[in-house]
Amino acid sequence: MEHVKLKHFSRPDMASGEDWSQALEVSAKYLAKKMQKRWTFIACIPFVRNISEYTGGDGEGTTYKKLTSCLHLKDDTAGIKMDDIHTLFKGQVKVANDKAIDFGGENYLAALFEEAERIMGDDNEIDIVNKLVLSMAIRLKAEEYMGKVLTEEQKAEM
Repeated sequence: MEHVKLKHFSRPDMASGEDWSQALEVSAKYLAKKMQKRWTFIACIPFVRNISEYTGGDGEGTTYKKLTSCLHLKDDTAGIKMDDIHTLFKGQVKVANDKAIDFGGENYLAALFEEAERIMGDDNEIDIVNKLVLSMAIRLKAEEYMGKVLTEEQKAEM
């Protein structure tokens, strides 16, 4: 069985670092298996972002910040490519290094919204991957809408 080694970490507000490392190891293996399909790849973003946060990531928070830009509208969100995300995944989940994706050149937002549209026609209402992708798309659309209707003063109060 292949092992995923994640950096040991410790956070006083959580279970011991060893407990989390073991849980993340199992999660990382599962995620790496799912990364080759576009919608499951997208659904991995929040998990890999959390792995980056909990393990200390790349030291400067670049991975965490970029993956946060996939979940919240930021200045760089519109320009993110799927290859950018894949590179970040490979830095956090080592078993992803040998996983290729055939949608790398696609724009992340376009891919996310296309998958959300596709899922809307899917009859599998309880699939967790579908729920993750839909929730990500809904959040970004809500942030986009709020950005248009709120005044600068209202935004500053938030």
